[in-house]
Amino acid sequence: MSPYVPLRAQPPWQTAPSAEKEYGEPAPRKEVIYQCPGGHPVLVVFYAEAEAPPSWDCRRCGRTAYLPGVAPEDPVTTKHQDQTTPRAQLRKRRTEEQGRVLLDEALERVRASGCAR
Repeated sequence: MSPYVPLRAQPPWQTAPSAEKEYGEPAPRKEVIYQCPGGHPVLVVFYAEAEAPPSWDCRRCGRTAYLPGVAPEDPVTTKHQDQTTPRAQLRKRRTEEQGRVLLDEALERVRASGCAR
């Protein structure tokens, strides 16, 4: 038999007995449960003194889960419905005749500067 004793390795998820002495006690935590519109409970752990946000993304379906008692935002209004094309925005500001006048003035300035071919 050999005179040495082999070292026993520990898996990374097991801590050494002296880990608590080195790092101290873990920070106090609280568990907050959000309710997903799909019926999934979403459990999130926060620092005990931290304020939990009113909404959190569901890990299962990706929809927005809310704290119990918090009214969800209006699902009909989305940021994509408010977007319009640049041409639609321009037509709200000017009529077609005003646009033609501005275009003619700009073309005259370009032609006068000698940059046009």
